[in-house]
Amino acid sequence: MFADDVAQMCFNGAKSWQLNWYDDRELELNPLANGGGSQEVTMVGIADYQRTASYNPLPPVITKLRTGTNKDFYLVFNRATGANAQNDEADNLVTLVEANNPMPQTVSSLKWYGGQGSSYVIGNFANSGDDLIIDVVEINDNDNDPWTAKVRFTLDTCTQNLDCDDGNDCNGAETCSAGKCSPGIPLANCW
Repeated sequence: MFADDVAQMCFNGAKSWQLNWYDDRELELNPLANGGGSQEVTMVGIADYQRTASYNPLPPVITKLRTGTNKDFYLVFNRATGANAQNDEADNLVTLVEANNPMPQTVSSLKWYGGQGSSYVIGNFANSGDDLIIDVVEINDNDNDPWTAKVRFTLDTCTQNLDCDDGNDCNGAETCSAGKCSPGIPLANCW
């Protein structure tokens, strides 16, 4: 099962990036560079790498979230077919791997995997003080076309006080200042 000629299991995004296996389908994002807005990416699994070779633009197979720190994050759509047909886990889900920098001799670890409608938060992304929210917006399982995963990356910044409201009046009114949320002052005798 684990011989090179028979294994059909998932591929680690960080290791695939390191080996440049899909270098024409790598996408590198810096969520801090876009001023706190959202970015969406539609990815295909590595099993559909050849099948989508004529697409314009070419859909990414690996998305790297550059942090500018000693760790980066890598996302892949773990489509369970072809080279990935015998996965042990995360079939047809988006996977997130964290890897130390610099490569090539680095340790990587699976941080999360999720399907349509699921989210993951990377707290204090790149030591920015802001959280990065990763949402799997859609997994398109169309039988005639390659399956795709649409993923949204949102830096949790604020533009108004309402963006910071946690819905709990007892802990005070949260405020937004210079794109950052600040906690409110707790109210006395409130429960």
